[in-house]
Amino acid sequence: MALDASEKAQCAGIKRDGSLCSTLVKPESLYCYWHDPDKAETRKSVAASGGKASYKNRRNTEEIRDIKKEIRELIEAVREGDIDRADASVIVSAYGVLRNYLEQERKQKEQDEFGPRLDALEAARKREKEERGVPPPWAL
Repeated sequence: MALDASEKAQCAGIKRDGSLCSTLVKPESLYCYWHDPDKAETRKSVAASGGKASYKNRRNTEEIRDIKKEIRELIEAVREGDIDRADASVIVSAYGVLRNYLEQERKQKEQDEFGPRLDALEAARKREKEERGVPPPWAL
């Protein structure tokens, strides 16, 4: 059963602006999830996974930009008569295969990257709810 506000205490943590945290905690707890020193390692691991996508996305963006440049150069070479149209057609087909591969790779990386992060966030949220005394939805 969930505790009502009168049965909870205020977190003893200090926010970055110097004010007291206003989060209510169970009476046996001194801190909320965000200020509990015992949860620092968990918060750190969840936060560390936050920026991993940015480098990978930049790398993929650069690769796509390079391929676009190559295709434009190919088009120009066909226009100028430097490359036979039949050869260009085969090359463009190969770019299509590459595009499909890159899309599949992106989807797989997304799954590999976001699955564990989502699991960590859900576990942290569950722990936070348990610490606050919030019952799981099926217990209501």
